[in-house]
Amino acid sequence: MCLGGKIDNIKYLMYAFNILFMVLGLGLIGFGIWLRLGPVTGKYIDEAYNFNALYIPAYVFIAIGAVMFVIGNIGVCGAIRKKQQLLIVFFISLFVFFAILLVTGIIVLTQRSPLRDAFRDHLQSKVKAFNNQDAQTYMDNFQNTFNCCGGERGVFDYRIINITTDNCTPENHYKPCADEYIKQLTPDVVLTIGVAFGAAAVMVLGMSLSLIFSCVIRRAGY
Repeated sequence: MCLGGKIDNIKYLMYAFNILFMVLGLGLIGFGIWLRLGPVTGKYIDEAYNFNALYIPAYVFIAIGAVMFVIGNIGVCGAIRKKQQLLIVFFISLFVFFAILLVTGIIVLTQRSPLRDAFRDHLQSKVKAFNNQDAQTYMDNFQNTFNCCGGERGVFDYRIINITTDNCTPENHYKPCADEYIKQLTPDVVLTIGVAFGAAAVMVLGMSLSLIFSCVIRRAGY
């Protein structure tokens, strides 16, 4: 059932929402670029796991943000011209964005635990292969970056296989790299999930407004 109310009031709400919508699109682009280029944690995921919980959502945010900016203009045109067809395109676009963002958030959320386990195994494999130059370089860089030591058990990982490393400083002996990495990765992953679900909630608001405005336009005989 259509809600009552002056058409101009709802039109101005649509204007305001679409301006915010386009700003949100630019914000998603910026966040996606930061997620792809900023956190140092992201570049280590690809070697350990087949789903990069930072880079894949980054590309999704950038793509959706760019399309949102265009779709926001369609919403404005629909409000100005009072064209139901444009509002229907706007609604369908928001629904598609909502579905993609919701699925992205859910996938990242469900992949947190498997990613954590896979990365622990990955680091342990590097420690066990420490005599290999590539593995040694990897662990040395990793330990310097995250101020940690070893894989799961800190310095004991090296003592078990009778290996010493200069990059395992005494203050980091009991700071396993798996734990330190997950500590730094978790806030980025949680932020990614929050942005995906938050943006999805905005899509629901936009869909509601577009339906109300379309309904009022039909009742007014436009």
